[in-house]
Amino acid sequence: MNQDTKTNSNREDTHSTASKTTASNRNSSKRTAAVEARFARLNPALSKDEADSLFLTFVAHSGLQKLERFLDKLERVCEPLVQEIGVHARLVWCLLINGNLQRVSYLQNSDPNIYNQLFQLVYCLRCPTEHSTISHNEMLHALQRPIPLGSQEDSQELLKYQWSTRFAQEGFQSEYKKPNTILDPVMETLQQSSKNWSPDKLKAPFASIIGPTMSGKTCLLMELGKKLPAVYICLRPKGSSGLPSWSKLADDILPEPRPKNLQLHYAKHLIAILEATADFFSSGKVAKLDQAS
Repeated sequence: MNQDTKTNSNREDTHSTASKTTASNRNSSKRTAAVEARFARLNPALSKDEADSLFLTFVAHSGLQKLERFLDKLERVCEPLVQEIGVHARLVWCLLINGNLQRVSYLQNSDPNIYNQLFQLVYCLRCPTEHSTISHNEMLHALQRPIPLGSQEDSQELLKYQWSTRFAQEGFQSEYKKPNTILDPVMETLQQSSKNWSPDKLKAPFASIIGPTMSGKTCLLMELGKKLPAVYICLRPKGSSGLPSWSKLADDILPEPRPKNLQLHYAKHLIAILEATADFFSSGKVAKLDQAS
């Protein structure tokens, strides 16, 4: 195969990849638009700004697929209510979503099962970033707050973040480029620091990688994990915006029933990780590994 043939082949591969990416983005946009239209249809009492805010916040935190399942469940729960009171069923949902709970209190007595399901659904929609283990009174208070309205710029940023997830996954799975310019210097620094470490000066022999979002911290940790103990922990200040959304892996770590004090739960989890790491280094296995290498 000559050079021209190779070049043409590379161009065809590049064009094919670009076409697939464009088609995928187009399909994602159509799907998002369809779900957004369905969301608006099921929430006619909301203004466009309110609907956009709730839609984008839910998608950014839980994903488009979970919103589709949410809408499926909403229609299933409302179906017997529609058969019973007709078009007024939609009014009940509208009152709930706007926090007018007293006006639908009769439903709590006549059909508590449907009321409780609708109450849980409206709380899930209005407060997707808050925890579901809070008390009933705390939920009531949260639903009485006005629906926060985000700017158009914020809304677009949320959607861009959601759509970029697939490309981030492809980046994590790709080959780590030019390790000699990033990975090797970091390894040398860590090795030198570990030799100079003293318990009289520092409390624990560990280091942290600090940097802005999408700067390559996770990929670097993945490479470091092939050579030494590496733990992925993302810390953020209490009361932060909540974006980027926490990893879905966090849900797998939480036990059932969910703890009320997440800060205490994660503090204990972090301590357990550090203790396990310290036990590993003090067990003598590291010295044996060094001798073997």
